[in-house]
Amino acid sequence: MDRDLSLLLISRALRSFVAGYVSVIIGLYLLDKGLSLPEIGVVFAVGSFSNPLLSFAFGLAGDRAGTKRALLVSLFTLVIGLALTYLSANFYLLLLASALSGYGTVGGLVGGGIGASAAPLFSSLISRKVERERLNWVMTVFTALSSYSGAAGALLSGLDYSTLFLIGIFLALASTLVVVPVKEPEGRGATREDGLRGTGRGTASGVNERKYLAIFSVSGALNGVSQGLVVPFMPVVLKLHFGMNNGLIGSLYTAIGVASATVMLLLSPKLSESMGIGRFIFVSRTVSAVSALGIPFVDNEVLAIVLFVSFMTLRVLPLPAQQALMAAVISERRRGTAFGLNQSSRLIPFSLASLLGGYLFGLGLLALPFVLALIATEGGSSLYYKYFADLRLSRVSFQVD
Repeated sequence: MDRDLSLLLISRALRSFVAGYVSVIIGLYLLDKGLSLPEIGVVFAVGSFSNPLLSFAFGLAGDRAGTKRALLVSLFTLVIGLALTYLSANFYLLLLASALSGYGTVGGLVGGGIGASAAPLFSSLISRKVERERLNWVMTVFTALSSYSGAAGALLSGLDYSTLFLIGIFLALASTLVVVPVKEPEGRGATREDGLRGTGRGTASGVNERKYLAIFSVSGALNGVSQGLVVPFMPVVLKLHFGMNNGLIGSLYTAIGVASATVMLLLSPKLSESMGIGRFIFVSRTVSAVSALGIPFVDNEVLAIVLFVSFMTLRVLPLPAQQALMAAVISERRRGTAFGLNQSSRLIPFSLASLLGGYLFGLGLLALPFVLALIATEGGSSLYYKYFADLRLSRVSFQVD
């Protein structure tokens, strides 16, 4: 791995470390500050609504002014958001902090822990620096190692809130500075040919590229709904419904981070190649959503933990393959925009679903958000199955465009 990729990995790992515990404590912090569940849903909704706009804007800026420059600005927004949260518990300042930091959308340790507006920029920059044959593997390594970092961060969840926010400010700033020496790629990395040979789908024209963008956007929107309904509230559900404390919840997220990263490294590239990317995504996310559905119907804490770990781990298992798929079927000149559009299409529905989830949980309707999340998950995963069930990156030909 060359120096620039190593620096990007360090930056992503530092941000993931912070996100690893922020995703655990932020809902609990707001709860301890006296916010109701619907109010916490509003904070999450503001973060997830503003970040698609930032994500898409940064994606466009990256394509036009340089991905590295856009990434630096995006990384620094987390510094400002954490500082605002540390300095004030004012509800409106918390809304601003959520807008800048993506509270509820950082993804935590799961899925690399970057989330928010930095996610598409990392993916775009990495895809431009790696040749097609290594792209799936490099995406897997980056995501898995970031998950390990987030898992380590989650172990700090039992510390007091002030200490955690100070650590977060320092590490988020370090994550930004690490990217400064990275050079903007001059050549082309994993670019695609204007035809997907070996897929049985004919020639991929500009019309087909727009079709792929539409598919990723719709599936992203449905995925956003399924996540927004339940994922940001899971620490609160575990605390209120099962009586778990902050330290135990943080340990669970650590276990999830280690499990998801290990399974990614060992299985994700192999399963996406043997099953086909679309089929792999469909099966993994279906089992994940079914596991989640069982959580509100069990009273046994151990069984709830097993279901929770299965839900979170399998949900992100195909993420590297999904990112590699997008890089494969979208030309480099539109890739930053594509990653940003996918992030945006996911987070706007995520914000609305967070509002709905907070309202439903506040009414005591514990099972309903999980049922709706299952339906949305199946809708998004079915699109990947329909259009990319048998697609394997080893059979896709690329050329510089």
